[in-house]
Amino acid sequence: MERASASTFALLSLFAFGLVGTDDYASAQPFVPGCTLAFESIKVHHPIDDSCVARGDIPDPPVADNDVGHALQNELKNNFCVTGSPAKITFASFAKLQQKLDQKIPAAKTWNRNQLPPERSGFGALYTTTNGDTIGEGSVVRFAAWLMKLRAGGQESVNCQASKKDGTDLHLVLIANSDREVTPEPPRLFRRPPGLSQAAIGS
Repeated sequence: MERASASTFALLSLFAFGLVGTDDYASAQPFVPGCTLAFESIKVHHPIDDSCVARGDIPDPPVADNDVGHALQNELKNNFCVTGSPAKITFASFAKLQQKLDQKIPAAKTWNRNQLPPERSGFGALYTTTNGDTIGEGSVVRFAAWLMKLRAGGQESVNCQASKKDGTDLHLVLIANSDREVTPEPPRLFRRPPGLSQAAIGS
């Protein structure tokens, strides 16, 4: 899943849900969404919003060779400002997106968490769905699936290496059919929206 998270699955960042709370964070600057959040009316402020920026714990300016790519990936996971009419996608769409990316940029097959692409301009407009919508990284999509379980996240760069329960992500494990007992690891959804409470997630 690491290679996939470096490429096509980032387009699902708009649908990511998680928790915010208190912890020790590497960044001292606040998270700034850059737009009015879709859940503005129910948002709840938490300390992490004051101390973990969109690029997560990646230094600015970058220091390590992988910092540029890692910061870009974190910023995309934390992007809640994409607009437009959502395109309908399925599990098959993810396979097509990965296939198209590998054909367009063969180097994508070598990417992993320690070697991320330093620029992502080639990730947009990768695949045209059967409904005629051209999608790629940053596209607004609508994805229907069964929620199999919630899986607690751990320390991640995108959440500034928070380790306590209220400072880590929730990963939504999705499956195509409700009667499936065994399934390959499905797409993961990333990063909590700033200020979204647990009560709001459960409602």
